[in-house]
Amino acid sequence: MSTWSKDDIARIIIRVGRDMGITERGIVIGLSVGLVESNLTVYANAKVPGSLDLPHDAVGSDGKSVGVQQQQVVWGNGAWWWGDVATCQDPESSTRLFFERLARRDYNRGDAGAHAQAVQGSAFPDRYGQRMGEAQQIYDRLAGGVVAWYDKDRSMEFGFGGPRSTANLVGICLHTTESAPGATADDVTSYQVRSETGSYNVMVDDHTTILQNTDSWVTWSTGNKGNYILLHLCFVGRAAWSRAEWMSHMPMLQRGAKVAAHWCRTYGWPARWVDVWHLPGITTHDATRAWGGTDHTDPGPNFPHDVFCQMVQNILDGNSPQEDEMTPDQARKLDRIYFELTERFQSRVRDENGELSPYRDTMAGYALQTDAATYRTEVAVAEVLDRLDAIDARVRKLEGK
Repeated sequence: MSTWSKDDIARIIIRVGRDMGITERGIVIGLSVGLVESNLTVYANAKVPGSLDLPHDAVGSDGKSVGVQQQQVVWGNGAWWWGDVATCQDPESSTRLFFERLARRDYNRGDAGAHAQAVQGSAFPDRYGQRMGEAQQIYDRLAGGVVAWYDKDRSMEFGFGGPRSTANLVGICLHTTESAPGATADDVTSYQVRSETGSYNVMVDDHTTILQNTDSWVTWSTGNKGNYILLHLCFVGRAAWSRAEWMSHMPMLQRGAKVAAHWCRTYGWPARWVDVWHLPGITTHDATRAWGGTDHTDPGPNFPHDVFCQMVQNILDGNSPQEDEMTPDQARKLDRIYFELTERFQSRVRDENGELSPYRDTMAGYALQTDAATYRTEVAVAEVLDRLDAIDARVRKLEGK
């Protein structure tokens, strides 16, 4: 008797977890267990009395295991190992049993797969970590009301690369596009798809977060083993930027921090700045030169890693500020203000031949130049007045006054 779809089971796990106050990370651990144990299927077991009489979608024969989490219906030492058959085979009550045991652990820290194994006691302890990325994607797709960590999914457009196991991932690698001013994440992504010259997992600019490749896909990012063991986040920026230039792109840094926090939460990585010898954590394309195969130095020496890592940690701690939603008109006005403050305009001063001065500056630059010119004028006027006073004094002396 078919009763539940796989999405139905996933939604049950999400809902029960939320009802019990389990965090997103804990719920993702619960989904990974459901994927490994039953592929999100309610199993009955002919060896367990009464099991076939209860609702189920498939029949298994592993010991006396039943349900989504394959909990053993065994009585010993005056208590059930997990619970009776009705409890363990029902997807809601069995999920509640799982989360009750998970909640006794510090599951928001450390290896997520290890926490799943500690609850389940499987003969194949590594399998939970291998399905954690898939579990996170199911959560992101079904957990209504949760703010998505990307705006566009363009992963189906990348026909190069290949599959990889997420169990081997050890950290996050940051990159820059080195694009010309005005380029967008969409522009660069389209170029990469056409040219097959490189790829990342995620690319961000000030306005958009694009999923280029899923966690379980090899990207062309570093030219070395970093392609296989790191998740790659690329900013639409340049390695030559100053710290001030990076800080002027705070919306892009915030988008990147949200992505990095999502990965740190999924895989249990710390939000710390490290070289490749001290992973897990957040590293750079420049740092991967230690592995050979690349001479890139992005995201550059002035990337504000201290600010970025703190932003990631704030999100993980639940202390990040709420993002205010802007209307399209407000966004256009903000873009215009940004343009006016950063664009360099030609001076309107003309020389004796009527030619415009070649001088160009931003509005702020002109304001500062005006301030400087005003100050120099005031100093010059003061000097002239002092000299006039001196002349007047000498004239008076000559006149005997």
